[in-house]
Amino acid sequence: MSDTHQKQILVVDDEESILKLLTKVLARNGYRIDTAVNGEEAIEKIKECRYDCVLTDFVMPGLSGSDVAATAKALYGSSVPVIGMSGTPWLLDCDLFDVTVEKPASIIELMHTIQKMVP
Repeated sequence: MSDTHQKQILVVDDEESILKLLTKVLARNGYRIDTAVNGEEAIEKIKECRYDCVLTDFVMPGLSGSDVAATAKALYGSSVPVIGMSGTPWLLDCDLFDVTVEKPASIIELMHTIQKMVP
């Protein structure tokens, strides 16, 4: 399986420990990772770079994961999947996201979801 294009994922979360964990796990699975610590930073990066997937927390100070998803969808339509993560399950019905994952999610569950969205 020699893919000449290493898939690039933007991971957005205001918790540094989650960013570090997801970066390490995704990199070990062959993805290139970029991170953002809030919605504003994520939106700037989405405007500058076309990612193969965006993985974002829902609730963050300032702009939310819904704002991040709306920007990604406005710029790239359905060609860039957006996965939402939340510790608040009542927010998981947002139509802007291709998939939602409840926090805390198992790493195995999360990897299966990402591999389905970003083959």
